[in-house]
Amino acid sequence: MKRFFLLVLILFILAPIPAAAQFGPIVPEVCRTCACGFGGVLAIVQNVVNFIISISIIFATIIMVWAGGLYIVSATNPESRSTANKMLLNAVIGILIVLSAWLVVDFVMKTLYNNGSEFGPWNSILLGGTGNSCVVAKPTSPLFSGNITAVPGAGTGAGSDVITSGTATHQANAARLQAAGISISSSGNCADKRNGACTSLDGMKQNTVDQAIAIKQACTGCTIIVTGGTEVGHEETTTGHSAGYKIDLGTNAQLNAYIRSLTPTTPRANGDPRYLDKCGNEYADEGNHWDITVTKGVCSPPK
Repeated sequence: MKRFFLLVLILFILAPIPAAAQFGPIVPEVCRTCACGFGGVLAIVQNVVNFIISISIIFATIIMVWAGGLYIVSATNPESRSTANKMLLNAVIGILIVLSAWLVVDFVMKTLYNNGSEFGPWNSILLGGTGNSCVVAKPTSPLFSGNITAVPGAGTGAGSDVITSGTATHQANAARLQAAGISISSSGNCADKRNGACTSLDGMKQNTVDQAIAIKQACTGCTIIVTGGTEVGHEETTTGHSAGYKIDLGTNAQLNAYIRSLTPTTPRANGDPRYLDKCGNEYADEGNHWDITVTKGVCSPPK
């Protein structure tokens, strides 16, 4: 009798060993070097379920061995035989419940998420081959291309902290201008850079956008309307419209008076009057609009 109980005790102590050996570690190897993603979490859940099932089967086996021992050592004791019968029945019922629960979950998962391929572990089916075992940082897109450079002279009229070579999309530039109270107009009511009837801000330098905003802020009560940007149809130069250095503003009495109060300079060859702000940016009067070239940084205020 003592030998029998010793054998049962040994089985109880060693029971978790085959389970661990069969199913491996609970946490996948990949999750030990990174933060677990969706795939890693599912793998952990499946390992825990498998481990619990294995432990349940081992405990049921131990109970069956115990009940068998009672049959052997108490063959003539009706009470012990009745106890052994209950233990056997409960062990079998326990195993059936555990396995049934696992089979139901496994079947439902595979049925709901099966993508036509062969059945496998349900966590693999849930992943569908696209899940990440680790949390992966997603790539980001910059708001603009180019470099940010601090231009000395802020507050002295020689410039301010500006973006010297960055560009942005039409939508981003338009949002900034409209937020400053500047409207955008085109004869074609469009923003396609490839259409000369449109007014496009796509690829416009940030300095150019900032200078238009600086004019709006300095010219109290002025109505500022952008009528030309980076669309085709303008003269192609390295500091021209298509390069993002120029912006056209529609003329009106208040804006005309403000720009003409800047420093006059030599007219263009065709006679168009030109003015310079305190930083050296050029404002040319082309009749129905001001052609503004921003190559000297942002002047805020322009004079």
